[in-house]
Amino acid sequence: MNAIPPHPVLFTCSPAHPPSLPPPLPSFLDVWDSKITTPPGLYLIGAAVLRAVDLLRRLFLGSSTPSLCSSSSSPSLLLPFLRPISAAFNLGSFAFLHAIFHRVQRLSNGEALAQALSLTLYPVWFFFGFLYYTDAASLCCVLGMYYLARREKHLPAAVIGGISLLFRQTNVAWVCFVLGTSIVGDLQQAFLKKDYYYQSTPFAVNGANGYPTAGTAGTAATAVSSFSYNTGTGTGSQFLAPSSNKKQLPDPSEPLSLSLLLRFAFYLLKSLPATLRRFWPYLLPLLSFAGFLAWNGGRVVLGDVGHHTPTLHVAQLAYFLLLTALLHRPLLLLPGYSEPAEGDKTSALHGFWRWLEQGAGTGGGLLPGMFVLTLAGLVLHRFTRSHPFLLSDNRHYTFYVWQRVFQKFRFVNLVLTPVYALSGWWLATRVYQGSGASSRSSSLTALVLGVAVALVLLPAHLLEPRYFTLPIVMTLLEAPPRSHMSLLLTGVGFVCVNLVTIYVFLCRPFVWGDGSVARFMW
Repeated sequence: MNAIPPHPVLFTCSPAHPPSLPPPLPSFLDVWDSKITTPPGLYLIGAAVLRAVDLLRRLFLGSSTPSLCSSSSSPSLLLPFLRPISAAFNLGSFAFLHAIFHRVQRLSNGEALAQALSLTLYPVWFFFGFLYYTDAASLCCVLGMYYLARREKHLPAAVIGGISLLFRQTNVAWVCFVLGTSIVGDLQQAFLKKDYYYQSTPFAVNGANGYPTAGTAGTAATAVSSFSYNTGTGTGSQFLAPSSNKKQLPDPSEPLSLSLLLRFAFYLLKSLPATLRRFWPYLLPLLSFAGFLAWNGGRVVLGDVGHHTPTLHVAQLAYFLLLTALLHRPLLLLPGYSEPAEGDKTSALHGFWRWLEQGAGTGGGLLPGMFVLTLAGLVLHRFTRSHPFLLSDNRHYTFYVWQRVFQKFRFVNLVLTPVYALSGWWLATRVYQGSGASSRSSSLTALVLGVAVALVLLPAHLLEPRYFTLPIVMTLLEAPPRSHMSLLLTGVGFVCVNLVTIYVFLCRPFVWGDGSVARFMW
């Protein structure tokens, strides 16, 4: 990468954005470019690294060595010291992922390494680890916050969450997610002290395959002296329910309903003092973000406001659902394919059809289910948007996908609605099952995750693959670990895609109309 002649297009996400290089240190606080949309967290780290390297160069090479911190320093001199910053953050992310899978989800060391490596090779994440950009630092901080929160270290988790806001403002959604799931986790632990259980997963069809149906709640069962649950798959487990002669608590494993939400809200109000005492550190980044919004006129972005106006972009969720579902199970759409090791008793297509036959969450039959699916397709078609950058920046692969598919065939999203719905249904079942991080099924955890993903993606006008990285990673962390077959298929696919995209980036540049050199990227 460092052998490539430096050019602004190597560091920015659109032609309108300037090079993302730190300004000279003496004038750091006086220099601001109106096209930069994020806080200067990466600038601060880059400036600190350059200052440290500058001091070492002068110490070992003499005081006459040209300073890296002067306004005359060229990008070719700075980049060899700046690009490794992203690589270091990617290594940190890998370490956090391994720790999450091994110490939180209790996977074996080898299994944890395989799960972490597979995610780290995700092409968009892997590619931007070689460029000086905010994605690697942002992801590393969010994963660090998630890991520390799951280890019950909420003060350092909140501190790292606050630091993550210096790289990407939308990380406030993940601070809220960690806070919300921590509260739900406490509720789960309190509920597990009860002596009653459900014999089957409340979302399950016929009780054990993890596929949700409306109104198929497990029956309140007999008192038992012990309980068990399966953290690997989350299927076929015994789920505790409250005893009638004890203080009632909302059961996070119940199917999501208005009644459950009202009981959970009542529980939060009653336990508010204890909740604040336990989770007060998260108020620090949240209040800081609120202060930032007040200072910035209610806007999330700092610069280039005209091109980053929030909008309702429902199609972003559809793209995310399909991509994430295929990353969790690449053979999801293959008829008849199932994973018995994950508790499947039927294929995803068959389970999805049964869900539709039972009303798609309405409690009715096939007709209401098809009505819901049709309504979802019309909403999706109405709120499919194209940003000016998407239509004008031909460096990005999304430009060609949009031009040759979505722009050419206007109703493609409408036609793909059943596939998007299948993907969403699949992810809902998997997140509901829970991972080793949550130890048991929780519709409340699925709800908190869905809200966080929606906060990040729905307002984003631009179809940008980088926006999906954190939602994908966090969703996969809340779902049961992927099977060996899925790890193998995604691992091989990721390696092939990475080799092609990096080769094209390095060896196949092209020239824009103004004579400048551009390179293909995500």
